[in-house]
Amino acid sequence: AVAAATADTQSNAVAQRQQPSASATTTSHHLSSAPLFSACQPKLRPEMVESLRAANFVRMTPVQSAVIPQMLTHKDVCVEACTGSGKTLAFLIPIVEIVRRAGLVGTRQGVVGLVVSPTRELSMQTFRVFKSICPEGSIPCYLQTGGVTVEDFMNAKTTFGNNASHETCVLIATPGRLWDLICLLYTSPSPRDRG
Repeated sequence: AVAAATADTQSNAVAQRQQPSASATTTSHHLSSAPLFSACQPKLRPEMVESLRAANFVRMTPVQSAVIPQMLTHKDVCVEACTGSGKTLAFLIPIVEIVRRAGLVGTRQGVVGLVVSPTRELSMQTFRVFKSICPEGSIPCYLQTGGVTVEDFMNAKTTFGNNASHETCVLIATPGRLWDLICLLYTSPSPRDRG
């Protein structure tokens, strides 16, 4: 089960365009009638609903209510929505749910979720949101951006023990660093070759 998403300020994960609300009253009314994460179909795991609640996310935005059910049923989704519409959670929640439902936590499947963001700042923001909804250690997540060398990334993975390069994880990266990582992995000798 591989979940991939592209984080971008212009196009991400939903089938409808979100327009800013005309007034605070409209926004307030809209949020109070928005569906609850706990009512999402297919259902989110109770641990996810609790993690969202702890991070002060109780109701879905229109983007989230349109995208999350589609991604949870393994549909391809393409979204364009304004900044602040909830796109990041719209793709991170399904990534976490799919990895957990597939029983991949604690296995050695390698990168099973990939988020490619155009900037270091957006990658870091996505990483922080991931950590807020995924309890520490349940699904390892790595950030690979400028300022973090590929060698640092590989060293961080090896702290998890033998064959850590195959550990099931989510990777959040900028395109340049992802390319560097791919080049390093394909030019390094395999563990078998190292003896």
